[in-house]
Amino acid sequence: MRLILILPLLALLGGCLSAGGKYGADARWPTGGQAWQAARDAALEPGTWVPVVATGVLMIDNADGHLTDWAMRHQPVFGSNADDDSNVLQKATAGFWLLTALAAPSETLGDKVAGLSSGLAAVALEGAVSTGLKEISGRERPNRRNDKSFPSGHAGRTSALATLTAYNVNAMNLSEPARLGAIAGAQLLAAGTAWARVEAGKHHVSDVLVGNALGHFIGAFVRNAFLPEGEGRINIGYVPMDGGGALTLSLLH
Repeated sequence: MRLILILPLLALLGGCLSAGGKYGADARWPTGGQAWQAARDAALEPGTWVPVVATGVLMIDNADGHLTDWAMRHQPVFGSNADDDSNVLQKATAGFWLLTALAAPSETLGDKVAGLSSGLAAVALEGAVSTGLKEISGRERPNRRNDKSFPSGHAGRTSALATLTAYNVNAMNLSEPARLGAIAGAQLLAAGTAWARVEAGKHHVSDVLVGNALGHFIGAFVRNAFLPEGEGRINIGYVPMDGGGALTLSLLH
């Protein structure tokens, strides 16, 4: 467990940051057409469709149920601490996203705010969609505690954050091994969170796969729609005024 938590940080610190100012620099408000294109591109990414295909395969001969039962009985990775570890890993994923967001160089405070806001928006959107799907599906958890099993919110949140962590890391001037290591580390944290939820009896394997796909789709959509490269950008500034000040928001082309 400790090694899993330390790996991403070591990968990040192994590189050399620069003041390139790329993070959040191309933020924009997308048009309807741009949002549709962003959604289509996000859906075509392997991080979205591969878990969905895997879920379909697991529906054959109840492989989903058999694998879930085996994971709950044997708990091969996290043991009896699976439930607590899933929460620790979720926090670690969020912390790593925040660390990379703060470390990524931005030219202005507005760029930094735009980059940070994208992650918060992705988490909020994923939470709303997951909650709605839980209400609609009414699938019972493997531990039979309630009917909020599908999809996994933990898997969705960590997948969305891992996807946006890659955007953060790519904005840094890191060596290629450090860049790939940091991205892989974020994905490892998200995958560990999802599997721990299965071992804890909180979700079926298909629940975390769909949660992972949903989270990646939302993270990729937010990145593609609001943080594209070379497009119109959002500029956030601060204007001092008597007795305080005001934030200003403008769209530049």
